[in-house]
This record gives sequence, C-alpha cells and structure tokens, in this order.
Amino acid sequence: MRSIFQSIVRQFHVWTGVAVVVLVVGSTVSVFAARTVANSDASSSGRALQRTAANLTSTVRLAIAREEAFLAGSVAFMNNNDPSTVEPQLHQSSSAVWLLDQFPGIISSGAVTVVLRSNLDTFKSQTLNVPQGVAVTSAVSKVVPAGIRSFYCLSTMSIVIVPSQAPTAGLDYCAGIHGSVSLAMRDSGSGVYVPLVVGKRVFLDVMDPIYHSKSVPSSVQGRRLTFVGWMDMVTDPKLMLAHLLDPYPDVALLLDYHVGSTKVGIEVGRIPKGAKVVVGNLPNGWSTRTFGLVSTASIFNDGDSLSLLAGGIALTVFLAGIIDLLGSGRARAEALVKARTEELRHQALHDALTGLPNRTLILDRMEHMLARSRGREMSCAVLFLDLDGFKAINDTLGHRAGDQLLAAFATRLSGAVREEDSVGRLGGDEFIVILEDATFYSGVETVVDRIFDLFKEPFDLLDGQSGLRLSASIGIATGYRARSEELLRDADVALYQAKAMGKARAVLFDSIVGLVSDV
Repeated sequence: MRSIFQSIVRQFHVWTGVAVVVLVVGSTVSVFAARTVANSDASSSGRALQRTAANLTSTVRLAIAREEAFLAGSVAFMNNNDPSTVEPQLHQSSSAVWLLDQFPGIISSGAVTVVLRSNLDTFKSQTLNVPQGVAVTSAVSKVVPAGIRSFYCLSTMSIVIVPSQAPTAGLDYCAGIHGSVSLAMRDSGSGVYVPLVVGKRVFLDVMDPIYHSKSVPSSVQGRRLTFVGWMDMVTDPKLMLAHLLDPYPDVALLLDYHVGSTKVGIEVGRIPKGAKVVVGNLPNGWSTRTFGLVSTASIFNDGDSLSLLAGGIALTVFLAGIIDLLGSGRARAEALVKARTEELRHQALHDALTGLPNRTLILDRMEHMLARSRGREMSCAVLFLDLDGFKAINDTLGHRAGDQLLAAFATRLSGAVREEDSVGRLGGDEFIVILEDATFYSGVETVVDRIFDLFKEPFDLLDGQSGLRLSASIGIATGYRARSEELLRDADVALYQAKAMGKARAVLFDSIVGLVSDV
C-alpha cells in the first residue's frame, strides 16, 4: 500500500507540474499579447493625434486664407473703383449677417489709413459718405489716441459686427505689433495676420495692404510710394475655431504666435491632464499646438490590453485547473483501481483471518524455492504444523475464541523465523513454514525448537479468556522434489506420524528411504 500511495503522490506531482507549466506559459503568452495590444493601441493613438493635429492645422490655415481672400478682394475692389463710392458699396455687399455666416467669430472689419503728420490737416478735411444705419467711423475730427507722431494709423472705415465684443476704442494701430508688421506688409505687398491684444483678450487681426494703384506695385520703392494703409478683419479666434473641435471632444488647440520677443498664445478648448502635444506650422510666425490624450504602452492603462490580459489569465487558470482536475482525477482513479487490484490480489493470496499467505501463494513460493534449489544446488525444508487439541478448544469456547487463538499463534509463528523464510496457513489449524539456504544450514532443529518455545507461554484472548495452553505436531520434509505438492505431501506424511507418536513432537521424512524419524 505504501508503494501505491507513493505512486499516487508521484502522479499528483506530475499533473500538478503540468498544470503549473500551462499556467506559467499561458500567463506569459497573455502578458506578451496584452503588451503587444497596448503597444499597438499606443501607436495607433499617437498616429490618430498626429492626423487630428494635421487636420486642425490645415483647417485653421484654410479659415485664415478665406479671410485673407475676402480682404484681398475688397482691396482690389477699392483699387478699381471710384473712392467716393467704395465705402457705401462695400457696406452694401458685406452685411453683418452675411459676414457672420461666412466668417464665424468675426467682430469687425474696416480700413486703416497711414497719414503723415504733414498731411494730417488735409486728411481731416476729407469727408467719407456713409450709408445710414451702419456703424462706421465716417470722418476723422480728432486723433485718438492723442499725441504728436511722425505718422498716424487712422481707422477710416469700420464695420462693427458684434459691438459688445469689439476691441476698445482708441487703439493705436501704429504701435506694438501692428506698427512693425504694417511696415513689413507695406514692403512685401502680401497680407499678414497678427494677434491683437486688448487688455486680457486676444483677437486675430487679418490685414491686407492698400496701394494708390489698381495692382500691387512690382518694386519695393513703388510699394512704399503708393502705400495707403490696409484693410483688416478682426476675429475672436476662440469663436472662429471652437466649432473645429466639435468632432474632437478630448482635444484642445493652442494658436501660438512667436516673432522676436513677442509671444502670444490663444487657447481653444481645455487641455486634458497628461495630454501629448503635436506642433503644426503656420505662416507669419504662427504655429498650432494640438493637445490630446494618447494611450500609453502600459497594459493597465489600456482597456483592450487589460481585458485581453484578464481573459487570457482567466482562460489559462481555467485550463490549468481542468488539467490538474482531470489529471489528478485520472491519477486517483488509477490509484484506486491499482489499490483495489492489490487488495483483491492480496485477498486471493492471503488468509483473511491471520494475514498469512494461503495455500495458493505458499505452493507458488515452494515452486520458486524448488526452482532456486535446483539451479543453485540449495537445500530447503518444509515444516507442516498442526495444532494439537485445537478442535476441542474451538468446540468448547466457540469459533470466535478459536479464530483469536489462530491469529495469536500466527503472529508468534511469524516472529520465530527470518524475513527470508515464509510462513503460511493452509486452512483450519494447519500452518506451513518454508526454510531455505542459510536457515536450513543453521539447523532445522533450531527452528523447530523455537517453534516449540512459542507454546511455553499461555495464550490470552481478546474476549477475556486467558491462560490457554497449546501444543503442535510438526512434519518435516527436506531435499529436492520435482513439484511443490510432492514436498508438501511428504511433510504431511511426517506430520501424520508425529500425531500418531503422541503429538507435541516433530518428525522428519527421509526422501531417500521414504521413512520418517523423530527429530
């Protein structure tokens, strides 16, 4: 049974080991797959932000280009028409509703004229015809802000679309960014767009130069001589760009202006915490910064990879559990079958009462003993024991007492011989002892004496019976026989003789002369 238990333990260990290997391999594969998905998602998320930034930059560039195109058209209209009719026609063609529809976020649009100080009085005397109901600056009666300067940038026409949002009156267009940009714009002949900072608010001012000619002069000198001023369109960039972010709820846009030491930023949308930034380039010192969340390569920050990892590990644990359950279950079943087989085999070959080998097993061992003695010229002996007076005790005290007495004697008899020798029960009160080789040569008589010594002490039974004394008759057969039954038969003959000679004695069968003699 011990070997069976050890076999069960070994099989359990094997299947547990297989389950552990499956668990380790499956978990490793799950982690690898989850990390691959996380990396893929992070790359895809990064590329998506790049595409979003490119789309937003392109859209911002297009929106400003539309405003520049409108101003360029207005300037061309002014250059090719009678100055006295230009302003009314522009007001008529550029209604507030139309401008708001075409240019979301527009605050105002107008013209700025650059006037030298020497020409200021002449300029003041001029009057512009303005249609009724349009909020414009139609005449210049005084310079705002006041002051003496070499030249003045005066608003000569202004269409205010959203009065409540318009920049503060009295703005000096010749100062700050506009002053430097207007001179560069005059010389280049190209429109520009610059930030217009009024207090804490930042507007976007798109400007296009005006010349005293039907087209932009080809030379810098010509442009300087014919430069009049510019037309501009002031826009609230947050209103202009806010609708661009509607498809991107988790994205913010920062419109950056950086020329020399001048830095201005216009933020549209709320920058998410931990957002990544992608920079896009625009003309005239402008750039866009698009902020958006990008998936990291961390498994635990990516929903898809985390789900894959959890599912993979759960499946792995399930498979490992199934393997361990089925494997250990099979091992248990095999062990139970083996244990039951061993039990049935033991029952088939052993006496149920004493646990000693029965007639079948003892005869088999005798056959093996005879085979060994024939091949190695060994000597062997068989002792056939029969308890004297056992039937009377069994009849008097009962079968239960008889069984206890037989079990007690079997225990004593097993302890009287070596482990290499065999003790068996043929049935009833008959026992067999097989001696071979070393035991034989140390003296059969010695073993017989030890057996007789077993009866010197009385037997005490479990049900209270004590002091029972027994004796035994022994028949001995030695030497080689062709079959185990022959050796057992000769020992039986000697036992019969011992019984006939008065019991409690041992008789030896002589295989040569076929006679028996008292030991």
